[in-house]
Amino acid sequence: MDSETGQFLVYNKVAGAVVTGNEDGAHATSKNILWALEEYGFTIPANVTTYWVGDAGPGPSYIQAGGEAALYTNKTLRYMVHNTTFLAKLLKENPYPTNLKKLNEDAETESNKVQKEKKTSKS
Repeated sequence: MDSETGQFLVYNKVAGAVVTGNEDGAHATSKNILWALEEYGFTIPANVTTYWVGDAGPGPSYIQAGGEAALYTNKTLRYMVHNTTFLAKLLKENPYPTNLKKLNEDAETESNKVQKEKKTSKS
């Protein structure tokens, strides 16, 4: 954690998800991964998930099944690489200025004020 701003160490970093498995599982897994990463401060670019859908259940691996010929995976992987690279460069040049310590203090001050006003109005 940044001692001055309170930002998590992953602020100004981008993230995405690469998943293998069936389509519904890939969507759910990506959703959970990206939410968790965002919660800690990663920035999530547009079109940042990619997955390869092979046959359900046990079967050949991505390479054995010729997964590199899968158009959907080839497209979404390129979207992911392009968008994460773009956003990483943008954040490097323009990092988040967010001072979480100050925002936390402001939120605490406001909450305390409202709680005090509620106690006073009930008296």
